[in-house]
Amino acid sequence: MRQPRSPELNQQIIDLTLALGSALSKWQEVEGNVFLLFASLARGGSVPNPCTVVYETLIHFEHKIAATDALFKFRVSDTALVEQWGTLLNRTRRKTKIRNKIAHWRIWTDSDDTARPPFLAQHLHRRSTDIKDFGKSSSGAMFAADLYDHARGFAELANDLDAFRRGFLQTKPS
Repeated sequence: MRQPRSPELNQQIIDLTLALGSALSKWQEVEGNVFLLFASLARGGSVPNPCTVVYETLIHFEHKIAATDALFKFRVSDTALVEQWGTLLNRTRRKTKIRNKIAHWRIWTDSDDTARPPFLAQHLHRRSTDIKDFGKSSSGAMFAADLYDHARGFAELANDLDAFRRGFLQTKPS
């Protein structure tokens, strides 16, 4: 029978879940700014409009990014803006992969309180002891500090997307 968790382990689990929530809430800012860029490109006036209603029917964020990219390429011919958008688009795609791990991985704890703190990692079909580096950052596992780092990275991306959209609106592209 499993022993009750120590107060220290319970606090570490709380800290990890707070970090998880922080990362996911910052990601929502990224998604919101991609939506606002799409809406600006669609030039549909107030939101909601027919274009933004269609956008919201897209389930996967990757599809929303693709729709935004296609509309951007349709609307914008300025080479400098296209290059800026390409860089931002690539960052967004890379960060999307991280977000997907954060959203879909599970929280792990060791069976005793003496080992590593709780961490976020992929689901396994084998025992964790079968994988040499499972639960270490080198295996992709994320501890609370890693999640807070990703939250900061998501916030930076959201701010950059917002700044790009605002700058884009001032250029009045063709």
